Amino acid sequence: MVLGKGLHCARRIRRLTRQFISDRKVLPINPFGDWNESMLVYEDLCNDINLYLQEIGKEISAKKLIDFFACEDIRSKHGIEKQISERYCWSSPKKGQYADGHERDDVVYYREQVFLPQWR
Repeated sequence: MVLGKGLHCARRIRRLTRQFISDRKVLPINPFGDWNESMLVYEDLCNDINLYLQEIGKEISAKKLIDFFACEDIRSKHGIEKQISERYCWSSPKKGQYADGHERDDVVYYREQVFLPQWR
């Protein structure tokens, strides 16, 4: 394994190394593809997003940003081929998980007066 990345990564790096040895061409900077690079590294796109967010003011939502990227002129200007998925969701904590209850009065009392003294 290479750097703890798994067998697939090791095979890919081995193949790229053999390719470089055979033809001495410069290898790609990111051997894993460009699928994991953020589009936000492009300054023009960031500027367009910032201007749009300033235009809509406090009414910012994920849906509005998706609609912004759905505009054909924006997509063609920045070379965006695929639409952003609307599969986003907000969910409440699942049952059995604690959500900000660790500072309730009864929890603090139990921790300070019962649990920690027993632990010590």
